[in-house]
Amino acid sequence: MDQSKIGRFISELRKENNLTQEQLANKLGITKNAISKWERGICLMDISLLEPLSKILNVSVLELLNGEKINDVDLIKKTEDSISIVLTFSKEKINEYRKKVILSFLFLISLSPMLLNQYGALKGVQEISGIINLINPIGLLSFISYFLGVWINFKHKKYNRILGSIGVIGIIISEIYQFLTWHNIGMSFKIDFLSSISNAFPEFYFGLFISIIMSIVYFRMNKEN
Repeated sequence: MDQSKIGRFISELRKENNLTQEQLANKLGITKNAISKWERGICLMDISLLEPLSKILNVSVLELLNGEKINDVDLIKKTEDSISIVLTFSKEKINEYRKKVILSFLFLISLSPMLLNQYGALKGVQEISGIINLINPIGLLSFISYFLGVWINFKHKKYNRILGSIGVIGIIISEIYQFLTWHNIGMSFKIDFLSSISNAFPEFYFGLFISIIMSIVYFRMNKEN
């Protein structure tokens, strides 16, 4: 499979149809940068984009996969070549599914410190479990947002990245918010940042560290193709 040839073919067809990279990207619900990478032969499109792309460029999927227009004589040979290409795309889909499973597993692992009994509040007086970070509105919405971003296939891929980002960042915000507000207001001690530090157990800092690592992993695994 010649990525460069397919990229040049896409570029030629785009220009024949009087489309800019940005216009083509908008029709497909992706970014201009993705189109640019296709045309430069850096990567290939997702298999789900083959049919809509071929319709926009007024060619068959078979011609698109082979990077050239074909006639009846070449049809059999090109079809065989295309089957090989489709299998490659299928492998990419499997890899994409594997990535989703890995991201989901790592996210759940990153939340595990919140299940510890001693997490924060007032040591020896009012100890609060880390589950508080998941049952408050910020944590709950972040949890839902993350899994929607990972598993729901939106037309615009940027929505997946936005929701996933809200999820990992939201969990960190939830932890920091609880860190600053889990004090018992009815007591007489001064509520401030130093009080938050003195009332936090080591488990809290471990959980926050794991959440930060998870956010870094998520952003590295979701660099735009």
